[in-house]
Amino acid sequence: MSKPTKWLVLSACSIAIAAAAWYFVQAQRPIKSAVDVAAPEPAASASTSAVQHPLSGAVESAPVADVDDSDETIKSSLQQLFDTADLAEVLIPTQIIRHIVATVDNLPRAKLAIPLRPLHAPPGQFVVAGTADDRVIADDNYVRYARVVNLVRIADIAHVADWYRRHYALFQQAYQGLGYPQGYFNDRLVQTIDDLLATPEPTVPIHLIQPKVFYEFADPDLESRSAGQKALLRMGPYSAKLIKEKLRELRAAITKPL
Repeated sequence: MSKPTKWLVLSACSIAIAAAAWYFVQAQRPIKSAVDVAAPEPAASASTSAVQHPLSGAVESAPVADVDDSDETIKSSLQQLFDTADLAEVLIPTQIIRHIVATVDNLPRAKLAIPLRPLHAPPGQFVVAGTADDRVIADDNYVRYARVVNLVRIADIAHVADWYRRHYALFQQAYQGLGYPQGYFNDRLVQTIDDLLATPEPTVPIHLIQPKVFYEFADPDLESRSAGQKALLRMGPYSAKLIKEKLRELRAAITKPL
């Protein structure tokens, strides 16, 4: 696994959660192929012009006309939405919408783009336990995600969905600027949520191997999963379950008619 990637859920759920930011950056002990240094090329399937999940109640034009001028408005609205110091501690305060959109787009892929993360890295390093011949993800590793998981826990998804609708024009603008001129961001968000919800629930502890520098999941099925699913797996079963519950709520909110 390549530098511990941790943007995940906060990004789809980050959208779902602060429509804001979902995280997984890197700690020092990476998990191979979880992150990359540049954004992947747009997938052809994402550029389709056929809208599958029209967002009911989306505001056609945001108060801020251009996504490049939206940071202060978005920061202020997110602080009101969450009303917690945790948000200020984890949120990277520049290019917020662009970074959320890029992360949501990347989560179902094999790799994430480090420069486009919406949140700061969690404290400390990736923690392993066990013997030299049988490494596992240590329980202590899960504590590193406490701030982000708390943001997910306190998120009122109905309010998050309303926030998303009000600012949807900015998300759509950023998505089209990412290389999908005919794309529809809400469709990509639903695809990303569905991929995260498909994350398996393995028994713990999760075993690792270290063929070279980076750790990999010992189970080939887990190692073959998307960057987003791997990030959820590294957060631990309690956090993954909580995030999935919130993502189900968000999916329902952004796919139903008002």
